[in-house]
Amino acid sequence: MKKEDYEIDIGVIIGAILRRIWIVIIAIIACAIIAFIYVQYFVTPLYRSTVKIYVNNQSGTTNGYVSTTEINAAKELVNTYIAILKTPDTLGEVRKRADVDYGYSKLLKMIDAESVDETEIFSVSVSAESPDEAKLIAETIADVLPERISKIVEGSSVQIVQEATLPASNYYPSTTKYVLVGGFLGALASILLLVVLELIDNTIKDDGYATDVYGFRTLASIPSVNSNESSYGSSKKKKNKSKIFRRKSKKQVNISHKDERNVLCDKLPFHVSEAYKMLRTSLFNVLEDGPCKTIGVTSSNPRDGKSTMAINLSYVLAQSNKKVLLIDGDLRKPVVAKRLKLSTTDGLAEMLANESENALQPSGYFDNWMVISSGHATGNPSELLSSKEMKQLLAKYRSEFDYIIVDLPPINEVTDAIAVSAYLDGMLLAVKQDVTTRFDLEIAMKHFDFSKTELIGFVYTNASAVSKYGKYSKYSKYARYGYGKYGYSKYGYDKYGYGYGYGYGYGQNNNNNNNNNNNNNNN
Repeated sequence: MKKEDYEIDIGVIIGAILRRIWIVIIAIIACAIIAFIYVQYFVTPLYRSTVKIYVNNQSGTTNGYVSTTEINAAKELVNTYIAILKTPDTLGEVRKRADVDYGYSKLLKMIDAESVDETEIFSVSVSAESPDEAKLIAETIADVLPERISKIVEGSSVQIVQEATLPASNYYPSTTKYVLVGGFLGALASILLLVVLELIDNTIKDDGYATDVYGFRTLASIPSVNSNESSYGSSKKKKNKSKIFRRKSKKQVNISHKDERNVLCDKLPFHVSEAYKMLRTSLFNVLEDGPCKTIGVTSSNPRDGKSTMAINLSYVLAQSNKKVLLIDGDLRKPVVAKRLKLSTTDGLAEMLANESENALQPSGYFDNWMVISSGHATGNPSELLSSKEMKQLLAKYRSEFDYIIVDLPPINEVTDAIAVSAYLDGMLLAVKQDVTTRFDLEIAMKHFDFSKTELIGFVYTNASAVSKYGKYSKYSKYARYGYGKYGYSKYGYDKYGYGYGYGYGYGQNNNNNNNNNNNNNNN
Protein backbone atom coordinates (compact mmCIF):
# COMPACT_ATOMS: atom_id res chain seq x y z
CA MET A 1 0.00 0.00 0.00
CA LYS A 2 1.42 3.30 -1.07
CA LYS A 3 0.68 6.31 1.08
CA GLU A 4 1.24 9.85 -0.10
CA ASP A 5 0.62 13.26 1.36
CA TYR A 6 -2.92 14.45 0.69
CA GLU A 7 -2.95 18.19 0.13
CA ILE A 8 -5.76 20.60 0.92
CA ASP A 9 -6.06 23.31 -1.71
CA ILE A 10 -7.55 26.77 -1.36
CA GLY A 11 -10.86 25.53 -2.74
CA VAL A 12 -11.30 23.17 0.21
CA ILE A 13 -10.66 26.00 2.66
CA ILE A 14 -13.11 28.31 0.88
CA GLY A 15 -15.66 25.51 0.84
CA ALA A 16 -15.21 25.01 4.59
CA ILE A 17 -15.87 28.70 5.19
CA LEU A 18 -18.93 28.76 2.92
CA ARG A 19 -20.37 25.66 4.60
CA ARG A 20 -20.20 27.43 7.94
CA ILE A 21 -20.88 30.97 6.79
CA TRP A 22 -23.54 31.21 9.48
CA ILE A 23 -20.74 31.08 12.07
CA VAL A 24 -19.09 34.08 10.43
CA ILE A 25 -22.39 35.98 10.35
CA ILE A 26 -23.07 35.23 14.03
CA ALA A 27 -19.52 36.27 14.94
CA ILE A 28 -19.92 39.58 13.07
CA ILE A 29 -23.22 40.36 14.79
CA ALA A 30 -21.99 39.27 18.22
CA CYS A 31 -18.76 41.26 18.04
CA ALA A 32 -20.59 44.32 16.72
CA ILE A 33 -23.02 44.12 19.66
CA ILE A 34 -20.15 43.66 22.11
CA ALA A 35 -18.38 46.68 20.63
CA PHE A 36 -21.57 48.75 20.92
CA ILE A 37 -22.08 47.75 24.56
CA TYR A 38 -18.42 48.43 25.31
CA VAL A 39 -18.63 51.92 23.85
CA GLN A 40 -21.87 52.75 25.61
CA TYR A 41 -21.01 51.50 29.09
CA PHE A 42 -17.24 51.12 29.46
CA VAL A 43 -15.62 53.91 27.44
CA THR A 44 -15.53 57.42 28.91
CA PRO A 45 -16.62 59.95 26.25
CA LEU A 46 -14.33 62.88 25.52
CA TYR A 47 -15.33 66.35 24.32
CA ARG A 48 -13.09 68.66 22.29
CA SER A 49 -13.00 72.44 22.08
CA THR A 50 -10.62 74.19 19.67
CA VAL A 51 -9.17 77.69 19.30
CA LYS A 52 -7.21 78.90 16.27
CA ILE A 53 -4.44 81.45 16.62
CA TYR A 54 -2.82 83.62 13.96
CA VAL A 55 0.90 84.34 14.25
CA ASN A 56 2.51 87.52 12.84
CA ASN A 57 6.04 88.85 13.13
CA GLN A 58 5.87 92.65 13.00
CA SER A 59 9.54 93.33 13.65
CA GLY A 60 10.35 93.58 9.92
CA THR A 61 7.20 95.30 8.60
CA THR A 62 7.70 98.29 6.23
CA ASN A 63 5.08 101.01 5.78
CA GLY A 64 2.42 98.73 7.35
CA TYR A 65 2.94 96.02 4.77
CA VAL A 66 3.90 92.43 5.56
CA SER A 67 6.39 90.91 3.14
CA THR A 68 6.57 87.33 1.98
CA THR A 69 9.73 86.87 4.00
CA GLU A 70 7.86 87.94 7.11
CA ILE A 71 5.07 85.44 6.36
CA ASN A 72 7.57 82.61 5.99
CA ALA A 73 9.23 83.65 9.19
CA ALA A 74 5.83 83.58 10.91
CA LYS A 75 5.23 80.02 9.68
CA GLU A 76 8.53 78.95 11.17
CA LEU A 77 7.58 80.64 14.43
CA VAL A 78 4.46 78.43 14.74
CA ASN A 79 6.50 75.52 16.06
CA THR A 80 8.21 77.88 18.50
CA TYR A 81 4.86 79.11 19.82
CA ILE A 82 3.57 75.54 20.20
CA ALA A 83 6.68 74.72 22.20
CA ILE A 84 6.06 77.77 24.42
CA LEU A 85 2.47 76.57 24.96
CA LYS A 86 3.65 73.18 26.22
CA THR A 87 6.11 74.54 28.78
CA PRO A 88 5.33 73.98 32.48
CA ASP A 89 5.16 77.73 33.12
CA THR A 90 2.51 78.31 30.46
CA LEU A 91 0.39 75.30 31.43
CA GLY A 92 0.81 76.17 35.10
CA GLU A 93 -0.66 79.59 34.41
CA VAL A 94 -3.51 77.98 32.42
CA ARG A 95 -4.24 75.60 35.28
CA LYS A 96 -4.23 78.48 37.78
CA ARG A 97 -6.58 80.71 35.80
CA ALA A 98 -8.95 77.94 34.77
CA ASP A 99 -8.91 76.61 38.34
CA VAL A 100 -8.66 72.95 37.26
CA ASP A 101 -7.12 70.21 39.35
CA TYR A 102 -4.80 68.62 36.79
CA GLY A 103 -1.09 68.05 36.99
CA TYR A 104 1.27 69.16 34.25
CA SER A 105 1.49 65.71 32.60
CA LYS A 106 -2.26 65.21 32.62
CA LEU A 107 -2.95 68.67 31.21
CA LEU A 108 -0.29 68.23 28.54
CA LYS A 109 -1.99 65.03 27.33
CA MET A 110 -5.30 66.89 27.06
CA ILE A 111 -3.85 69.49 24.66
CA ASP A 112 -3.17 68.95 20.98
CA ALA A 113 -1.55 71.78 18.96
CA GLU A 114 -0.61 71.75 15.29
CA SER A 115 -0.16 74.00 12.29
CA VAL A 116 -3.15 74.46 10.01
CA ASP A 117 -2.14 73.44 6.48
CA GLU A 118 1.42 74.79 6.93
CA THR A 119 0.14 78.34 7.34
CA GLU A 120 0.93 80.92 10.02
CA ILE A 121 -2.23 79.74 11.81
CA PHE A 122 -2.13 76.98 14.38
CA SER A 123 -4.93 75.32 16.30
CA VAL A 124 -5.04 74.28 19.94
CA SER A 125 -7.57 71.58 20.85
CA VAL A 126 -8.45 70.57 24.39
CA SER A 127 -10.05 67.20 25.19
CA ALA A 128 -11.89 66.70 28.47
CA GLU A 129 -14.58 64.50 29.94
CA SER A 130 -16.83 67.53 30.33
CA PRO A 131 -17.74 69.82 27.41
CA ASP A 132 -17.76 72.87 29.72
CA GLU A 133 -14.30 72.04 31.02
CA ALA A 134 -12.91 71.56 27.50
CA LYS A 135 -14.22 75.01 26.49
CA LEU A 136 -12.94 76.62 29.71
CA ILE A 137 -9.37 75.34 29.26
CA ALA A 138 -9.34 76.30 25.56
CA GLU A 139 -10.49 79.84 26.38
CA THR A 140 -7.87 80.13 29.11
CA ILE A 141 -5.14 79.08 26.67
CA ALA A 142 -6.37 81.77 24.27
CA ASP A 143 -5.87 84.31 27.06
CA VAL A 144 -2.58 83.09 28.46
CA LEU A 145 -0.66 82.11 25.32
CA PRO A 146 -0.51 85.59 23.62
CA GLU A 147 0.85 87.08 26.86
CA ARG A 148 3.51 84.41 27.17
CA ILE A 149 4.55 84.71 23.52
CA SER A 150 4.80 88.51 23.61
CA LYS A 151 7.12 88.30 26.64
CA ILE A 152 9.39 85.73 25.05
CA VAL A 153 9.43 86.62 21.32
CA GLU A 154 10.20 90.25 20.63
CA GLY A 155 8.04 91.94 18.00
CA SER A 156 5.58 89.06 17.72
CA SER A 157 1.87 89.44 17.26
CA VAL A 158 -0.70 86.75 18.13
CA GLN A 159 -4.38 87.07 17.30
CA ILE A 160 -7.31 84.77 17.98
CA VAL A 161 -8.86 83.62 14.71
CA GLN A 162 -11.44 81.20 16.15
CA GLU A 163 -12.86 81.38 19.63
CA ALA A 164 -13.44 78.27 21.70
CA THR A 165 -16.98 76.88 21.46
CA LEU A 166 -18.98 74.48 23.61
CA PRO A 167 -18.87 71.03 21.93
CA ALA A 168 -22.34 69.71 21.16
CA SER A 169 -21.33 66.05 21.23
CA ASN A 170 -18.40 63.89 22.12
CA TYR A 171 -15.75 63.33 19.49
CA TYR A 172 -14.53 60.09 21.10
CA PRO A 173 -15.42 57.30 20.96
CA SER A 174 -17.12 56.92 17.60
CA THR A 175 -19.87 54.33 18.05
CA THR A 176 -20.08 53.64 14.33
CA LYS A 177 -16.33 53.14 14.07
CA TYR A 178 -16.26 50.75 17.04
CA VAL A 179 -19.18 48.72 15.70
CA LEU A 180 -17.58 48.43 12.24
CA VAL A 181 -14.22 47.47 13.72
CA GLY A 182 -15.90 44.97 16.04
CA GLY A 183 -17.76 43.37 13.15
CA PHE A 184 -14.58 43.21 11.08
CA LEU A 185 -12.63 41.61 13.91
CA GLY A 186 -15.45 39.13 14.45
CA ALA A 187 -15.41 38.16 10.78
CA LEU A 188 -11.62 37.91 10.75
CA ALA A 189 -11.46 35.83 13.94
CA SER A 190 -14.23 33.45 12.85
CA ILE A 191 -12.70 32.95 9.39
CA LEU A 192 -9.28 32.29 10.89
CA LEU A 193 -10.85 29.83 13.32
CA LEU A 194 -12.64 28.00 10.52
CA VAL A 195 -9.43 27.85 8.49
CA VAL A 196 -7.49 26.46 11.44
CA LEU A 197 -10.21 23.92 12.20
CA GLU A 198 -10.22 22.85 8.56
CA LEU A 199 -6.45 22.49 8.52
CA ILE A 200 -6.37 20.42 11.70
CA ASP A 201 -9.52 18.47 10.79
CA ASN A 202 -8.26 15.16 9.45
CA THR A 203 -11.64 13.56 8.83
CA ILE A 204 -12.13 12.21 5.32
CA LYS A 205 -14.19 14.60 3.22
CA ASP A 206 -14.56 12.94 -0.16
CA ASP A 207 -14.52 9.51 -1.71
CA GLY A 208 -11.30 10.12 -3.59
CA TYR A 209 -8.97 10.32 -0.60
CA ALA A 210 -8.62 6.61 0.23
CA THR A 211 -8.23 5.65 -3.42
CA ASP A 212 -5.64 8.36 -4.05
CA VAL A 213 -3.60 7.49 -0.97
CA TYR A 214 -3.89 3.69 -0.77
CA GLY A 215 -4.68 2.72 -4.35
CA PHE A 216 -7.79 0.63 -3.63
CA ARG A 217 -10.99 1.28 -5.55
CA THR A 218 -14.03 3.01 -4.12
CA LEU A 219 -17.01 0.81 -4.95
CA ALA A 220 -19.85 3.15 -3.94
CA SER A 221 -20.82 6.17 -1.88
CA ILE A 222 -23.88 5.55 0.29
CA PRO A 223 -25.77 8.75 1.20
CA SER A 224 -27.10 9.38 4.66
CA VAL A 225 -30.53 7.89 5.19
CA ASN A 226 -31.59 11.07 6.99
CA SER A 227 -32.76 12.61 3.73
CA ASN A 228 -35.72 12.11 1.44
CA GLU A 229 -34.28 13.76 -1.63
CA SER A 230 -31.59 12.60 -4.02
CA SER A 231 -28.36 14.48 -4.46
CA TYR A 232 -29.31 15.30 -8.02
CA GLY A 233 -32.85 16.34 -7.16
CA SER A 234 -32.13 19.93 -6.27
CA SER A 235 -32.81 21.07 -9.82
CA LYS A 236 -36.34 19.76 -9.47
CA LYS A 237 -36.81 21.09 -5.98
CA LYS A 238 -39.28 23.81 -6.87
CA LYS A 239 -41.22 21.61 -9.25
CA ASN A 240 -41.61 18.79 -6.74
CA LYS A 241 -41.86 20.94 -3.64
CA SER A 242 -45.37 19.81 -2.77
CA LYS A 243 -44.46 16.16 -3.32
CA ILE A 244 -41.42 16.44 -1.09
CA PHE A 245 -43.52 18.09 1.60
CA ARG A 246 -46.06 15.28 1.49
CA ARG A 247 -43.31 12.68 1.56
CA LYS A 248 -41.74 14.27 4.65
CA SER A 249 -45.08 14.23 6.39
CA LYS A 250 -45.38 10.49 5.88
CA LYS A 251 -41.80 9.42 6.59
CA GLN A 252 -39.44 10.41 9.36
CA VAL A 253 -36.58 12.67 8.36
CA ASN A 254 -34.56 11.93 11.48
CA ILE A 255 -34.58 8.15 11.79
CA SER A 256 -34.00 6.55 15.18
CA HIS A 257 -33.56 3.07 16.61
CA LYS A 258 -37.22 3.03 17.59
CA ASP A 259 -38.04 2.09 14.00
CA GLU A 260 -34.81 0.57 12.73
CA ARG A 261 -36.44 -1.02 9.70
CA ASN A 262 -36.66 2.49 8.25
CA VAL A 263 -32.92 2.37 7.59
CA LEU A 264 -33.08 -1.02 5.92
CA CYS A 265 -33.88 -2.42 2.53
CA ASP A 266 -37.32 -1.56 1.22
CA LYS A 267 -37.73 1.40 3.62
CA LEU A 268 -34.76 3.28 2.22
CA PRO A 269 -35.15 6.52 0.25
CA PHE A 270 -34.79 6.06 -3.48
CA HIS A 271 -31.33 7.63 -3.80
CA VAL A 272 -29.94 5.48 -0.97
CA SER A 273 -31.40 2.34 -2.49
CA GLU A 274 -29.79 3.23 -5.82
CA ALA A 275 -26.43 3.69 -4.09
CA TYR A 276 -26.60 0.12 -2.76
CA LYS A 277 -27.46 -1.09 -6.23
CA MET A 278 -24.36 0.71 -7.45
CA LEU A 279 -22.37 -1.18 -4.81
CA ARG A 280 -23.88 -4.43 -6.06
CA THR A 281 -22.99 -3.56 -9.67
CA SER A 282 -19.44 -2.68 -8.65
CA LEU A 283 -19.06 -6.03 -6.91
CA PHE A 284 -20.34 -7.86 -9.98
CA ASN A 285 -17.78 -6.04 -12.11
CA VAL A 286 -14.89 -6.54 -9.69
CA LEU A 287 -15.48 -10.16 -8.70
CA GLU A 288 -15.17 -12.80 -11.35
CA ASP A 289 -18.07 -15.12 -12.09
CA GLY A 290 -17.70 -18.47 -10.45
CA PRO A 291 -18.19 -20.16 -7.08
CA CYS A 292 -19.75 -18.57 -4.03
CA LYS A 293 -18.09 -15.38 -2.85
CA THR A 294 -17.61 -14.93 0.87
CA ILE A 295 -17.25 -11.23 1.69
CA GLY A 296 -16.51 -9.68 5.06
CA VAL A 297 -17.78 -6.20 5.91
CA THR A 298 -15.88 -4.14 8.49
CA SER A 299 -14.97 -0.56 9.31
CA SER A 300 -12.30 1.40 11.11
CA ASN A 301 -14.43 2.30 14.12
CA PRO A 302 -17.94 1.73 15.51
CA ARG A 303 -20.84 3.75 14.10
CA ASP A 304 -19.38 3.81 10.62
CA GLY A 305 -22.46 2.13 9.11
CA LYS A 306 -20.92 -1.25 8.28
CA SER A 307 -23.82 -3.34 9.68
CA THR A 308 -26.40 -1.30 7.78
CA MET A 309 -24.26 -1.71 4.69
CA ALA A 310 -23.98 -5.49 5.18
CA ILE A 311 -27.74 -5.90 5.51
CA ASN A 312 -28.62 -3.71 2.56
CA LEU A 313 -25.93 -5.25 0.37
CA SER A 314 -27.45 -8.66 1.13
CA TYR A 315 -30.86 -7.26 0.25
CA VAL A 316 -29.87 -5.91 -3.17
CA LEU A 317 -27.91 -9.07 -3.99
CA ALA A 318 -30.97 -11.17 -3.19
CA GLN A 319 -33.10 -8.76 -5.20
CA SER A 320 -31.00 -9.66 -8.25
CA ASN A 321 -31.95 -13.35 -7.86
CA LYS A 322 -28.73 -14.32 -6.10
CA LYS A 323 -28.87 -16.77 -3.23
CA VAL A 324 -27.48 -14.84 -0.29
CA LEU A 325 -26.53 -15.78 3.26
CA LEU A 326 -25.99 -12.97 5.76
CA ILE A 327 -23.99 -13.95 8.83
CA ASP A 328 -23.79 -11.69 11.87
CA GLY A 329 -20.15 -12.24 12.72
CA ASP A 330 -20.11 -9.44 15.29
CA LEU A 331 -20.37 -11.63 18.38
CA ARG A 332 -19.65 -8.71 20.67
CA LYS A 333 -22.28 -6.19 19.66
CA PRO A 334 -24.70 -7.85 17.21
CA VAL A 335 -27.41 -5.78 15.51
CA VAL A 336 -28.47 -7.81 12.46
CA ALA A 337 -31.14 -9.88 14.22
CA LYS A 338 -32.45 -6.82 16.02
CA ARG A 339 -32.79 -4.78 12.87
CA LEU A 340 -34.35 -7.59 10.88
CA LYS A 341 -36.43 -8.59 13.93
CA LEU A 342 -35.21 -12.17 13.92
CA SER A 343 -34.65 -14.68 16.68
CA THR A 344 -31.36 -14.80 18.58
CA THR A 345 -32.10 -18.11 20.30
CA ASP A 346 -29.65 -20.00 18.10
CA GLY A 347 -27.03 -18.39 15.95
CA LEU A 348 -23.43 -18.41 14.87
CA ALA A 349 -22.07 -18.76 18.40
CA GLU A 350 -24.12 -21.93 18.99
CA MET A 351 -23.13 -23.39 15.63
CA LEU A 352 -19.44 -22.78 16.22
CA ALA A 353 -19.71 -24.23 19.73
CA ASN A 354 -21.48 -27.33 18.31
CA GLU A 355 -24.63 -26.50 20.27
CA SER A 356 -26.78 -26.14 17.16
CA GLU A 357 -26.56 -27.82 13.78
CA ASN A 358 -28.50 -25.30 11.74
CA ALA A 359 -29.41 -21.74 12.77
CA LEU A 360 -30.49 -20.43 9.36
CA GLN A 361 -33.51 -18.14 9.38
CA PRO A 362 -35.48 -16.58 6.55
CA SER A 363 -34.73 -12.90 6.24
CA GLY A 364 -38.38 -11.99 5.92
CA TYR A 365 -37.83 -10.32 2.54
CA PHE A 366 -36.85 -12.88 -0.10
CA ASP A 367 -36.89 -16.65 -0.14
CA ASN A 368 -33.35 -16.63 -1.52
CA TRP A 369 -32.02 -14.54 1.40
CA MET A 370 -31.16 -16.40 4.59
CA VAL A 371 -29.65 -15.10 7.82
CA ILE A 372 -27.58 -16.52 10.65
CA SER A 373 -27.77 -14.29 13.70
CA SER A 374 -24.94 -13.99 16.20
CA GLY A 375 -26.72 -16.08 18.81
CA HIS A 376 -25.92 -15.77 22.48
CA ALA A 377 -23.03 -13.66 23.68
CA THR A 378 -19.79 -15.55 24.12
CA GLY A 379 -16.51 -14.97 25.88
CA ASN A 380 -14.16 -15.96 23.06
CA PRO A 381 -15.43 -14.44 19.79
CA SER A 382 -12.02 -14.10 18.16
CA GLU A 383 -11.18 -17.74 18.84
CA LEU A 384 -14.54 -18.92 17.53
CA LEU A 385 -14.26 -16.93 14.32
CA SER A 386 -10.79 -18.30 13.60
CA SER A 387 -11.69 -21.88 14.52
CA LYS A 388 -11.91 -24.85 12.16
CA GLU A 389 -15.66 -24.91 12.87
CA MET A 390 -15.98 -21.50 11.23
CA LYS A 391 -14.00 -22.73 8.24
CA GLN A 392 -16.22 -25.80 7.96
CA LEU A 393 -19.40 -23.72 8.32
CA LEU A 394 -18.42 -21.41 5.47
CA ALA A 395 -17.31 -24.34 3.33
CA LYS A 396 -20.65 -26.03 3.94
CA TYR A 397 -22.73 -23.07 2.80
CA ARG A 398 -20.53 -22.16 -0.16
CA SER A 399 -22.25 -24.91 -2.12
CA GLU A 400 -25.71 -23.57 -1.29
CA PHE A 401 -25.35 -19.81 -1.85
CA ASP A 402 -23.98 -17.41 -4.42
CA TYR A 403 -22.85 -14.86 -1.85
CA ILE A 404 -22.08 -15.05 1.86
CA ILE A 405 -21.90 -11.64 3.57
CA VAL A 406 -20.28 -11.61 7.02
CA ASP A 407 -20.83 -8.58 9.23
CA LEU A 408 -17.64 -8.20 11.31
CA PRO A 409 -16.62 -5.93 14.21
CA PRO A 410 -14.55 -2.80 13.53
CA ILE A 411 -11.02 -3.72 12.57
CA ASN A 412 -9.40 -1.02 14.71
CA GLU A 413 -11.17 -2.16 17.86
CA VAL A 414 -10.78 -5.95 18.03
CA THR A 415 -8.99 -8.68 16.09
CA ASP A 416 -12.10 -10.61 15.01
CA ALA A 417 -12.05 -9.40 11.40
CA ILE A 418 -8.40 -10.38 10.97
CA ALA A 419 -8.98 -13.71 12.70
CA VAL A 420 -11.65 -14.82 10.23
CA SER A 421 -9.99 -13.26 7.17
CA ALA A 422 -8.33 -16.54 6.17
CA TYR A 423 -11.75 -17.99 5.32
CA LEU A 424 -13.00 -15.02 3.27
CA ASP A 425 -12.61 -14.17 -0.40
CA GLY A 426 -12.29 -10.47 0.36
CA MET A 427 -13.41 -7.65 2.62
CA LEU A 428 -15.16 -4.33 2.24
CA LEU A 429 -14.11 -1.40 4.43
CA ALA A 430 -16.78 1.15 5.36
CA VAL A 431 -15.43 4.71 5.56
CA LYS A 432 -17.79 7.23 7.13
CA GLN A 433 -17.48 10.64 5.55
CA ASP A 434 -16.78 13.51 7.96
CA VAL A 435 -16.30 11.00 10.80
CA THR A 436 -13.55 8.54 9.88
CA THR A 437 -10.21 10.27 10.25
CA ARG A 438 -7.16 9.77 8.11
CA PHE A 439 -5.41 8.35 11.15
CA ASP A 440 -8.25 5.84 11.66
CA LEU A 441 -7.98 4.75 8.04
CA GLU A 442 -4.21 4.49 8.24
CA ILE A 443 -4.44 2.21 11.29
CA ALA A 444 -7.08 0.09 9.55
CA MET A 445 -4.90 -0.29 6.47
CA LYS A 446 -1.99 -1.35 8.66
CA HIS A 447 -4.23 -4.05 10.15
CA PHE A 448 -4.90 -5.29 6.63
CA ASP A 449 -1.19 -6.02 6.34
CA PHE A 450 -1.88 -8.99 8.62
CA SER A 451 -5.08 -10.02 6.86
CA LYS A 452 -5.08 -13.27 4.93
CA THR A 453 -7.50 -11.95 2.35
CA GLU A 454 -7.50 -8.93 0.09
CA LEU A 455 -9.34 -5.69 0.53
CA ILE A 456 -11.87 -5.51 -2.29
CA GLY A 457 -12.40 -1.79 -1.89
CA PHE A 458 -13.85 1.09 0.11
CA VAL A 459 -17.50 1.97 0.58
CA TYR A 460 -18.23 5.51 1.72
CA THR A 461 -21.12 5.80 4.14
CA ASN A 462 -22.97 8.90 5.30
CA ALA A 463 -21.88 10.44 2.03
CA SER A 464 -23.11 13.86 1.01
CA ALA A 465 -23.44 15.49 -2.39
CA VAL A 466 -19.96 16.95 -2.20
CA SER A 467 -17.34 18.03 -4.63
CA LYS A 468 -13.62 17.99 -3.98
CA TYR A 469 -13.90 21.62 -2.98
CA GLY A 470 -16.22 20.97 -0.12
CA LYS A 471 -19.63 22.16 -1.34
CA TYR A 472 -21.81 20.04 0.89
CA SER A 473 -25.50 19.42 0.68
CA LYS A 474 -27.87 18.54 3.48
CA TYR A 475 -26.84 14.88 3.32
CA SER A 476 -23.76 15.64 5.40
CA LYS A 477 -25.76 15.40 8.64
CA TYR A 478 -24.56 12.35 10.48
CA ALA A 479 -26.77 9.29 10.57
CA ARG A 480 -26.26 7.96 14.04
CA TYR A 481 -26.75 4.25 13.80
CA GLY A 482 -24.54 1.34 14.75
CA TYR A 483 -23.32 0.61 18.20
CA GLY A 484 -21.24 1.96 20.99
CA LYS A 485 -17.52 2.22 21.32
CA TYR A 486 -15.58 -0.98 21.70
CA GLY A 487 -13.05 -0.86 24.48
CA TYR A 488 -12.62 -0.87 28.21
CA SER A 489 -15.11 1.91 28.93
CA LYS A 490 -17.91 -0.10 27.29
CA TYR A 491 -17.01 -3.69 27.96
CA GLY A 492 -14.42 -3.51 30.73
CA TYR A 493 -12.79 -6.52 32.38
CA ASP A 494 -15.89 -7.45 34.33
CA LYS A 495 -16.42 -10.97 33.01
CA TYR A 496 -13.96 -12.30 30.48
CA GLY A 497 -10.99 -10.03 31.13
CA TYR A 498 -10.27 -8.59 27.70
CA GLY A 499 -12.86 -5.98 26.84
CA TYR A 500 -16.10 -7.96 26.59
CA GLY A 501 -19.08 -7.08 28.67
CA TYR A 502 -22.41 -8.52 27.57
CA GLY A 503 -22.21 -11.85 29.33
CA TYR A 504 -24.56 -14.71 28.69
CA GLY A 505 -27.52 -12.70 29.89
CA TYR A 506 -27.77 -10.93 26.55
CA GLY A 507 -29.20 -13.91 24.73
CA GLN A 508 -31.18 -15.10 27.74
CA ASN A 509 -32.85 -11.76 28.29
CA ASN A 510 -34.08 -11.76 24.73
CA ASN A 511 -35.03 -15.42 24.66
CA ASN A 512 -38.61 -14.96 25.82
CA ASN A 513 -39.17 -11.99 23.52
CA ASN A 514 -37.84 -13.90 20.53
CA ASN A 515 -40.03 -16.91 21.31
CA ASN A 516 -43.03 -14.63 21.53
CA ASN A 517 -42.12 -13.09 18.16
CA ASN A 518 -41.80 -16.52 16.62
CA ASN A 519 -45.16 -17.60 18.04
CA ASN A 520 -46.79 -14.49 16.65
CA ASN A 521 -45.25 -15.10 13.23
CA ASN A 522 -46.48 -18.71 13.25
CA ASN A 523 -49.93 -17.56 14.17
